[in-house]
Amino acid sequence: MRRVALALALALMAPVPAMAQPARSCEPADLKALAGWHGVWIAEHLMADINGREPAGELPPGAAMQFLGFTAPWNDRGLAGLESFMRAIRGSAAQSNGWSFPIMMQSPAPLRFFVAARETVILSQYRDIRYIPTDGRPMVPEEERWPTIWGTSVGCWEGDTLVVETASAGFDPAYNFIAPHLSDDARFVERLRLVSPDRIENTITVTDPATLTEPWVVKVAYERHPFLDRLVHDGGHAAANRVVEVNGQGTIAALDETGPPPEPQFPAEIALSAAEVQSFVGTYAIDGAPPGTVLVLSRLGNRLATPASPALPGLLPFYYEGGATFHSRALTPMRLQFELDAQGSAVRFSGTSPQGTPFSGTRQP
Repeated sequence: MRRVALALALALMAPVPAMAQPARSCEPADLKALAGWHGVWIAEHLMADINGREPAGELPPGAAMQFLGFTAPWNDRGLAGLESFMRAIRGSAAQSNGWSFPIMMQSPAPLRFFVAARETVILSQYRDIRYIPTDGRPMVPEEERWPTIWGTSVGCWEGDTLVVETASAGFDPAYNFIAPHLSDDARFVERLRLVSPDRIENTITVTDPATLTEPWVVKVAYERHPFLDRLVHDGGHAAANRVVEVNGQGTIAALDETGPPPEPQFPAEIALSAAEVQSFVGTYAIDGAPPGTVLVLSRLGNRLATPASPALPGLLPFYYEGGATFHSRALTPMRLQFELDAQGSAVRFSGTSPQGTPFSGTRQP
């Protein structure tokens, strides 16, 4: 009996193996309370027709597709990607096959959110699909991810907020050449919340040291679509299954296989100081144009820059190639050659417009 008691005492004194920690609970606490997520949603100010395209084929006034990247904190590598995008949309009639992530989260294509206890699915009109498990699993290890243009996501419900982490979203110009040129190492964190019966808000933070100087924060809102109760997968202009009418008969559109034009070669950039750039900054009245037609030049770091367009935010840089001459890598074949006064400040320019025609202008006082 004493031996049994001693054995029991020794057993109680032995170290106890650590209990396996349960996975964190990421399922919604009240699934029924999230029923309002269902339905068809459209990014704010980007109203589209039933086929997911704007009736005129252009963005409506006031719209801002932030993931085009005009206001992103790009470094030189990221800026080169933005300029490549600008050349592609200006020089090609090619259409994308879809939006991909992250641009699908703020586009004219409607979205649907399918919320279940252990998974949320986000589906766009262009067949972009994101599967987001919310069962508490961690992010898939990098060596086990299958890289796609939508990335790999995991989610977790924090009260009524869905927090989504996404990695390995690859840029594929053959699928959508206007997507932001982030690196394959970019990480995304989204916080989505239904703030009213007809509004979902999403804050998306992008971290990518390879292309960004700091985290890029984009705030997006989705409004319940006023008349759609379903998604119509009509496809895009390049989709092989798009139905079109020819001579009064329905038929399948031919696949548009044209792509972005080949990348041009540019002269090497010569570095300037901020003070040297400042001598070209100003507003230039365009010769022979209606009154008020101007070219506005400002400083972007150590580069000369101009607004992307009257309808778009952000600045596009010029690159100095010597001889008081600058070229644009986004608005090709735009080139500016300046006339300087005795103090070395620009007074006029002549050169080539973005449309390839000669133009000139005088600096206003």
